[in-house]
Amino acid sequence: MANLTRAEHRELLRKMREEAERKFQESSLISTPIPAVEVKKELPHVAIRATHFTGAIIYINVSDFSEREDVGMLLNNGKYMFRRAYTGENEYGIPIGEWIEFATKARELENVATKMNKDLKEELDWYLNAPNWLIQVSEKWITVSYGPRTNHDPLYYVPGATKDVERKMWKVPLTEGWKLYDKLEKIEGVVYTEEAQSYIIKQIEDRSKLDEIAKMERGEKYFDYDFGGIAKLRPFQEVGSEFVECANGRAIIADEMGLGKTWQALAYAVKNNFRTVVICPASLKPNWAREIRHLTQQRPYVLQGGEPTTGTLVEFVTEAPQFAIINYDIVGRATRYKTSFVDDKGFKHESEEKTRYQWLELINLSKPDLVIIDEGHYIKNIDSNRSKAVRLIKCPRVLFLTGTPVLNRPGELWPMLTILRPDQFPSNERFLSQYTYDRKTAKNVDELRTLMRPLMIRRLKKDVVKELPPINRINEYHELSEKALRIYRKIELGIYEMLGELHGKYSEGREVGITSILAQIQRLKMVCAIDKVDQTAELASELYESTDESGNRKVLIFTQYKAVAYAIWQRLADQGALSFVSRGRSDFITANQDKRDDLVQQFQNDPSIKFLVVTEKTTKEGHNITTAGHVIFNDLFWTPAGHDQAEGRAYGRLSNLHSINSYYMITEMNGDSIEEWIMDLLSEKQQVINEVVEGVEASRDVSIANALIQKMRDNMWTKRK
Repeated sequence: MANLTRAEHRELLRKMREEAERKFQESSLISTPIPAVEVKKELPHVAIRATHFTGAIIYINVSDFSEREDVGMLLNNGKYMFRRAYTGENEYGIPIGEWIEFATKARELENVATKMNKDLKEELDWYLNAPNWLIQVSEKWITVSYGPRTNHDPLYYVPGATKDVERKMWKVPLTEGWKLYDKLEKIEGVVYTEEAQSYIIKQIEDRSKLDEIAKMERGEKYFDYDFGGIAKLRPFQEVGSEFVECANGRAIIADEMGLGKTWQALAYAVKNNFRTVVICPASLKPNWAREIRHLTQQRPYVLQGGEPTTGTLVEFVTEAPQFAIINYDIVGRATRYKTSFVDDKGFKHESEEKTRYQWLELINLSKPDLVIIDEGHYIKNIDSNRSKAVRLIKCPRVLFLTGTPVLNRPGELWPMLTILRPDQFPSNERFLSQYTYDRKTAKNVDELRTLMRPLMIRRLKKDVVKELPPINRINEYHELSEKALRIYRKIELGIYEMLGELHGKYSEGREVGITSILAQIQRLKMVCAIDKVDQTAELASELYESTDESGNRKVLIFTQYKAVAYAIWQRLADQGALSFVSRGRSDFITANQDKRDDLVQQFQNDPSIKFLVVTEKTTKEGHNITTAGHVIFNDLFWTPAGHDQAEGRAYGRLSNLHSINSYYMITEMNGDSIEEWIMDLLSEKQQVINEVVEGVEASRDVSIANALIQKMRDNMWTKRK
């Protein structure tokens, strides 16, 4: 009977009922009917066992039900016509949407047993009852468990979110609870635990508080802060220190040069009595030492040398000085080593070469309360030793100071961001993919600004200094001499030939070729720089002589090349000029840091000194050269920030506010000279900086954040499904 078709099965049952009725009628010929006693026949047992489900179908195996019309009706008369599955005899597929109704009716039938193993029951229960999203908070993550019918697209837009398929959840960095809420706010079936709700609401409140602080005119906790009567913070500096404190010491102060980032950082350190390590360029170590002595009346411990000595280790770790200063060069000094071991057969093996940074290990061993990283853009190159070393810092509070957080492209932000928020910004490649088109051009700028708002505060001089004197930038054009033009064209032709040979080469050859081409481009720049020496010297003399004696008459001259600096100085020496570069027996020599400080002080204080000639890297940071009223760039740097920093030595210093004239010497070839091209590139780079960095403060909207908090309070618990 089990092999009968459904139609044959129903026909057989009909005939059996008719035959039973006929026999009953024949037995009723007796004159006095005898009441019939109904004998209830026990129905055959039927077992329905759920085996598995795939997609939206639950598969069941049904034992012989040939004598059970009720079971046959249940299987064949659901909302949909079920059919035997293709996987084997007596196997049926039940749509998951009908499963509860089907299982309930099956249990109501006599002698029908339904069975399901524990694992399948748990999986099915999850499928039927799980919310679309369940938000919980753990020690390290916000865990986002997802249901079977969930659209995962929103989570891909939460920075740092990673999917754990095995555990059916996403892990979201703790810092991104506000972003998670924002992405799921309009989705039904989102359930938050009470702990998760409280945590995320507080996070949104903290972000709102940081926005409020950044927009204040002066601080509340740092109101009239004066370092114990030694020196007083300006109102906007109070705001900067307060922002850092609200950010729990993990922030970037990105104020424009000359606005006192050092004082803001030290105010935060001193007010909270934090043991502090300062990492900075070597040229700025004396500046930091002076400011610490002045503001704290303490002598900082200055770390120096090739590698830590036993005495340094004992003194630095055990005595724990309140302030210590170390420079990038020695922090990034790497020691490479291999370890060896003998296996159980007596063979000796060496490990792969490993790298350690002993000074950084010493800093971590001392367990400082705060690490201040000055000129934070110094770690923008992720492959440099200084960047690798600094990214190993272990400290509860890390504060970056930089007037130029982005020099060229958005990716330069990542090393700082991954130190401040390692869970939020774990991968450089992911950061570049999400926020750049080609590793250079910025994209998703609004989102990046939003991410940076609780991490970075930036004020420009024009925003905090009322009636700031102007800075006048003037382009001065230069025509190459015949001799210089011949050399220029010869180098230029060689570059074009190299480019032709490079086309189609395999990658390793291309890298070598590109390096060679860059070297030739530097030669082009130097040809232009050398040919402009006389014109630069003449312009400097004219500027000094044409400026009123009551004004800032002195002239500061920048170049990238030591030979050019020396040549300009030679032409101005008899008029009262100083230079950071002198001539040695076989090469040009740059003055050491102490000598440079002496030269700057002489330029500042000696009225007979009219000109100071310096190279880009030795003076663009750390020096206050406020007596200069004119700046000349004999040749162009590679970044807009380089020029801004150089101008900042003379302009916009709070100790001596005055206007300056800034002259850019550009070799002109009807738009085709290397320097005219560089000017175009500088303009493009400045656009990226304006988009990513300058837009952070403009994007702060406290009213939106407060409205979001209230909306979350009102609506979060109504999102349960």
